[in-house]
Amino acid sequence: MEGAASSSSWRHKPMEKSASAPWQGDISSSDLAKLLHGVIPKTMEDKWFIYADAADAQGKVAIHFCRSWTGAEIVLLNISVSLNAAGSVDMNTPARVSEITWETDAQTEAEAKLLVGDLCNGLLSCDFANHL
Repeated sequence: MEGAASSSSWRHKPMEKSASAPWQGDISSSDLAKLLHGVIPKTMEDKWFIYADAADAQGKVAIHFCRSWTGAEIVLLNISVSLNAAGSVDMNTPARVSEITWETDAQTEAEAKLLVGDLCNGLLSCDFANHL
C-alpha cells in the first residue's frame, strides 16, 4: 500500500459555490483508517483524489473529494475523531460524520451524499456509507 494521500499529493482547487448540511453517522475504526489514508490517482483516468486534513485540537477532520482531471473539489466530509494523549488521532476509536459540504454547481445535497457513499464504498472499501 502506498503512503497516505495529503493535500500536496495531487493538484486540486477549492469549491467555488458551496453549501453545507448536517449529516450524522458512525465510522468504524477500520473505515476511519481507510478514509484518513485516502486515494492518490495513478493516472488522470482514475477520476478521484481523496485526502484528509490533519485533525485539529478538537478532533475535527475534513475529508476532501476532488476530481483528478480538473482538480475541482466536489465534496467535503467533516468528521469528528477521538484524540489520544499525544493529540494524534486514536485509530482504535470509531469516528462520527458531522457535516457534508458540496459544490452546488455540480450536484444537490442528495446527490452529494450518494456520491460520498459510492466513492467510500467503491474506492475505499468502506462500509459506513451504507448506514448513513
